[in-house]
Amino acid sequence: MNDYNRNIEMLEKTEFGENSDEFVQAIIKWHFSEETGTDFWLSIEKELGFDPIRDVKTIEDLKKFPDVSDRLRTVPIHHLLPRGLKGNSNISVYESGGTTGEPKYVVGYDEWIEKLVDWRMSGYLNKPGRPTGNTLAAVPTGPHIVGEINRLRAQKLGGLCFTIDIDPRWVKRLISKGDMSSVRDYSAHLVSQIKHTLLNQNIRFLVTTPPVLRELVKCPELVSHMRNTLTQITLGGTEIDLDEVKFISGEILPNIEFSASYGSTSALGLSRSKLIDEESTQIEYDSFSPFITYDVVKKNTLETVEYGQRGLVVVSHLSRYAFYPRILERDTAIRLRGSGMMGDRLANIAAEQIFSGRKVIEGVY
Repeated sequence: MNDYNRNIEMLEKTEFGENSDEFVQAIIKWHFSEETGTDFWLSIEKELGFDPIRDVKTIEDLKKFPDVSDRLRTVPIHHLLPRGLKGNSNISVYESGGTTGEPKYVVGYDEWIEKLVDWRMSGYLNKPGRPTGNTLAAVPTGPHIVGEINRLRAQKLGGLCFTIDIDPRWVKRLISKGDMSSVRDYSAHLVSQIKHTLLNQNIRFLVTTPPVLRELVKCPELVSHMRNTLTQITLGGTEIDLDEVKFISGEILPNIEFSASYGSTSALGLSRSKLIDEESTQIEYDSFSPFITYDVVKKNTLETVEYGQRGLVVVSHLSRYAFYPRILERDTAIRLRGSGMMGDRLANIAAEQIFSGRKVIEGVY
């Protein structure tokens, strides 16, 4: 194992706080060194106008980097593989949903996804006596990293992962054309698939999006069945109406836990919410810090907003597996103070209506 890798491993096992600067510096050195870096960053370095290894010492210094997300739409995928991980073939290629243009490509190492899911599940699995069982992930799979995350999550919940076919890009295309009749037909098609699996298999955990759940609870037979079988519903996507979730959880599907995840391709993962119940005043998310960190900024100036204020979400991914600093997302959120972590926490995520001159279309999200 080379010294860079050993140093990063040591820092990853440390409680972050006083070592956050050292972690940032180790990640920068890893991705910008000839021995361990990526062709992607080593080629971009010439354009930056600063020396990353010399000039980037803290998380604040990441603001020196430009947003490189557009380049991920055309990058040769092997340029994203760190030289320091040569020989590690446990890699998959994932794509974004194409909400703001052509999809972006990223690579995900199996080791990273397992580390992420272990963190994601720690709050649930660390409580004794928690139910286990099968999961139905009614979310996009295929080229989307959320599919792999939920497959592994289902294993750690002690069951198998059932999935359905969802093509979010097609739904967004239909909406952009104003073909709402086809959108309704497609939504009915999704509900039919989900209903069949819920009624015929022993499903304890459901992962889906608010628009899909909204359709599911219109079916009395299915509502009655879910009440008797489901332990937890996890909502993904972007905008979640807290009042709607509280109504569904209190009046339609009582005694089922509700939680939420917020993820993106640029983050190479997701954040997790606290459980949503009748006492919740907002939906709050913790990030997998220091690997995934958030900032919330003003739309026009990109300056960080005050705590409690809404702004655009900026995500950074820092690990030995990938480096995506300061990616401007097409979502807004309320900025909350982080607790013993790098970066901020988020609350009440919503979709920006226009992003980079394009109308944001969420579709089944």
